[in-house]
Amino acid sequence: MRQTLARLSRADLDLHLAAQQAAGLPATRHGAAVVTLAINGALSHLLTQPSDVLASYGLDDLDAFLSRLIVSAYPHRSTT
Repeated sequence: MRQTLARLSRADLDLHLAAQQAAGLPATRHGAAVVTLAINGALSHLLTQPSDVLASYGLDDLDAFLSRLIVSAYPHRSTT
């Protein structure tokens, strides 16, 4: 099971890295890992928590959450 989950995790990270690069972000494996782990962690909250808890984490506005996450992971990205 551990090997299977490890393969899935590597594939997940690879897909996130490719998607971030395709979006024009200066994505590195480290930056993609930060974003991937944050998104995956947020998913469990989105599926299990009431709206007041989601709001306390900033998950009540997913667009804003993702924007803050990208700015945090890539603070020096070009805005042009």
